[in-house]
Amino acid sequence: MRKRSLPGIGFLRRTAQHLLAAREANAAVEFALIVPFLLAMLVPLADLGAYVYENMQVQLAAQAGAEYAAQQAWNPTGIKNAILSAANLPAGANLTVTPDPFDAAHVTFCACVDGTSTFVQQWGPAPGSCPNPRPTCASGATAGVYYVLGATAEYTPIIGGKYSILGSQTLSAQTFVRVQ
Repeated sequence: MRKRSLPGIGFLRRTAQHLLAAREANAAVEFALIVPFLLAMLVPLADLGAYVYENMQVQLAAQAGAEYAAQQAWNPTGIKNAILSAANLPAGANLTVTPDPFDAAHVTFCACVDGTSTFVQQWGPAPGSCPNPRPTCASGATAGVYYVLGATAEYTPIIGGKYSILGSQTLSAQTFVRVQ
């Protein structure tokens, strides 16, 4: 006697075999299944790339201010303009110049540097922090006059905080330049 199976189970088995053997739309189905995962990885990576780019722009802005100060000496308006114009940040990213207030008393300091460019003695920044005549370093050299310049900007994620790896961050860069 022949064993009979339920009509529903045979139909399901034949349908499943037919779908597994069909090759016409497999690529489209696989693509539709994988796209959400690819997008879930792509958005945070794009956000991370934007963060790195903006951080580099803030660092370049601080360096541009230092280059200007090295060539033009103390010109606060020129240094600020060099910093603000050097950064190529997206609209809405406010770049500020540091320190605040940006004046000679808060930017200028005296220091002695050893052979590895490490400050070993420092005076300032404060009004009159670099006395005249300048101090003598332990090595016998005269202390150098330096400016400390910086830039700060607020990073905002591309697509809002919940999809971001980093969230909102304050980006800042600081550079030192010897002027005397």
